[in-house]
Amino acid sequence: MKKKYLAFAFVMATFAACKKDASNPAPQTFNSSTIATLAKNFDIADPTRESLVSIVNFLDTASAEDRKILYDQIYPATETNENSKIADETGPTAYDIAGSMQPLANPNDDPDAFYTTGPGPYGFSMLYNWTVLSSSISTYIIMATERCELSDGGPTVDLSIRYAFNALTHAGSHIVGISVGTSWTEIACDQYKGSYTAYSTVQGVLSGAIFDVQGIGTRIFNAGAVIVSNGRNSVFY
Repeated sequence: MKKKYLAFAFVMATFAACKKDASNPAPQTFNSSTIATLAKNFDIADPTRESLVSIVNFLDTASAEDRKILYDQIYPATETNENSKIADETGPTAYDIAGSMQPLANPNDDPDAFYTTGPGPYGFSMLYNWTVLSSSISTYIIMATERCELSDGGPTVDLSIRYAFNALTHAGSHIVGISVGTSWTEIACDQYKGSYTAYSTVQGVLSGAIFDVQGIGTRIFNAGAVIVSNGRNSVFY
C-alpha cells in the first residue's frame, strides 16, 4: 500500500511540474544565426506582424554588435525613398505630393521625431512622436504618437535595457505642416511591446478633392534610444 501511495504521489508531482512548465514556457532565445532569417523576412514597405514581433524579441536580448548587424541589413544605407510622382514645370499637385509620401528609408534617423514625458503609474509616461510618412517634395509629414508607460531601472543600468515597457497605447496620427487641400485619416494601427523594445504600425489615407492615396509606416523603437536621442534615433546601433 505504501508503495502504491508513493507511486501515485510521484505521478501527481510529475504532472504538476509539467503543468507549471506548460503555463510558464521558457523565453525564446535568439543568437546571431537568426539575423539573416529576420532580415530576409522583413520588408520596410510592408512588414508582416510576425517579422516585427520576432525583431522586437530579438532586439530585447541582442548584443550591441548583433543589433547593428540586423539594422544594417533591414535598413540598407544605400536605400533611398523614390518619389512615385515627379513634379512638372508647374510644380507638384496635391495628388503628386500624396503619391510621393513614403516611410523613412532609415527610421533610425528621424530628424522630426521627439518625445515628452510626465508622471505615470509605473514611474513615468513617454509620448513618442515619430514620422510615419514624408516626401522630399512635400511641405507636410504624417506624424504618429505612442503613449509608453515606463519604469526606470536607474542610471547604473545599460541604456538599452534601462527603461522597461509596462504599457503601450497608440495615441493617434495627424498631418504636421502645410497641407492645403489634403487631409489624413488613420484607418488602422497595430502594436507590440517587448520588455525594452516595441513597434507600431500606422496605416491611413491621404485625401484630396479627387483622390485617396493609402500610406503605411512602421517604427521599431527602444525606449532608451528614444530618450537619449530626443526621439531622432529609435534603436541603439
